[in-house]
Amino acid sequence: MANSYINLFACCLIVKGNRRSTLVDIQRGTFIFLPLNISDLLLTSRSITIGQIFSSYSVEDADEISKYFDYLIENEYAFYTMNPESFPLLSLDWKTPHHITNAIIDYDSGSRYNIVDAISQLEHLGCAVVQIRFYSRVGLEFLLQTLNGISKGSGRIRSLELILCFNEEISKEQYRKLIKKFPRVIKITVHNSPFQYKYQFPDSINEIEYINQHIKDETHCGFVSPEYFRANKYFFTESQTFNSCLNRKISIDKFGEIKNCPAMQIGYGNIATMSLMEVSQQSHFQDVWNINKDKIDICSDCEFRYLCTDCRAFTQDPHNRYSKPLKCKYDPYTMVWS
Repeated sequence: MANSYINLFACCLIVKGNRRSTLVDIQRGTFIFLPLNISDLLLTSRSITIGQIFSSYSVEDADEISKYFDYLIENEYAFYTMNPESFPLLSLDWKTPHHITNAIIDYDSGSRYNIVDAISQLEHLGCAVVQIRFYSRVGLEFLLQTLNGISKGSGRIRSLELILCFNEEISKEQYRKLIKKFPRVIKITVHNSPFQYKYQFPDSINEIEYINQHIKDETHCGFVSPEYFRANKYFFTESQTFNSCLNRKISIDKFGEIKNCPAMQIGYGNIATMSLMEVSQQSHFQDVWNINKDKIDICSDCEFRYLCTDCRAFTQDPHNRYSKPLKCKYDPYTMVWS
């Protein structure tokens, strides 16, 4: 054993914070905490044997380290090997064939732009994931017209989430039928509901949820919480280089203004006079795509930085583009959520 090496599985990746590290398993979608000294040993373990590691510590410290190693082995985060060079590291490069991967469309009773045309433009852009947020009530006929516009498209939109204001004239059963007819609608969230209810379609990811919260406008977003952590390869690798919220995103606010996010102040033109393609190719529109967590104040010291989404619309210092998200309540220096 003394001549062997401890090797992390390729899918298990260490993220060092100010006070501790996370070991992220992007295959199982989980993470655990590690002391900084243990994560430091693991980061160099491909070049130093177990015997060499233990020889640098007292018997008591070596025993403590051995307990951590045993835990990692037993829980399949790591393994012993005589040939660590036979197990290459996982590439953390992130690539996508899509110019735009995700979009948000906001709409309320005062919106006057053509929502079906907006969706058609997203299809043309190759956008795969779309969220449409309705802040005021819409009727079933309007929803059907909107979704029919999607179903006639190229099929590039793979998943659609609808956030709808409660309308007593539309029943739960009608929403179920809507999803059955348009299976690309993976979730319907009904806000401002007098009751709470959740329905998961059998053997499917599609679901309907009624919530009490009233989502009045775009300011409801931007929250950072463990509830929204994503420990998967796509998100983790994208976060290495790009902004975890705004990269390859385009949005239309309720007035038809094209933005990176509906909650952001800067607009790049109205969809009535400019196309989404035209705006998305502008260099200043793409500029925020590259603000990753390693560039953001305080976030750069956080052990969760490749797991959580970012927000550039609401920051602690609005005049600093690298300021910490305003709605993140975690302090990596005390390891406490407030």
